[in-house]
Amino acid sequence: MAEIIPNLIYNLFDETIELFYYGIPHDWSLEKLQCSSNLPECSLLAERVASAMRKAEIASLYAPQSDFSARVCKREEFMQPILLEFGKTLWRGCSGDAIEIKQNEATCISSGDCPTVIIWSKISQRLLVGHAGRDCLLDKEKIEHGEIGASRLPESIIDAMIDVLD
Repeated sequence: MAEIIPNLIYNLFDETIELFYYGIPHDWSLEKLQCSSNLPECSLLAERVASAMRKAEIASLYAPQSDFSARVCKREEFMQPILLEFGKTLWRGCSGDAIEIKQNEATCISSGDCPTVIIWSKISQRLLVGHAGRDCLLDKEKIEHGEIGASRLPESIIDAMIDVLD
């Protein structure tokens, strides 16, 4: 397998955080890789993910299944560990739109053309990464039906991520 090289490496927050962006020409969607039993049919993708994790010196990769709920996933909610090459683990099995990432961990946000939001608290040294699609940012039900139609609290993924830091 050819070496996997990120399309972009960007240092954020005084070089405290390293952002690796992967995309075209490879398909990085983890939609089909939900549990270990999917490994045979997703072997090329799994190899690519493991190679990228190795290059970035990442042990665990958390990949929530975005559901536009404006919910921050907790680490213990990821119930599907997928063991990859090089002793790396891809964690699946949690629906939500964001996660807190610790040192030597990463997240894969398959956001299509939606923005990704990164919140870093310099004071607490905590990092949250989230999918910021329109329906993660806005409570569509509340917009359509007013206060009585509010479908969630907090209303936005940004509010939910800030709440985690409080």
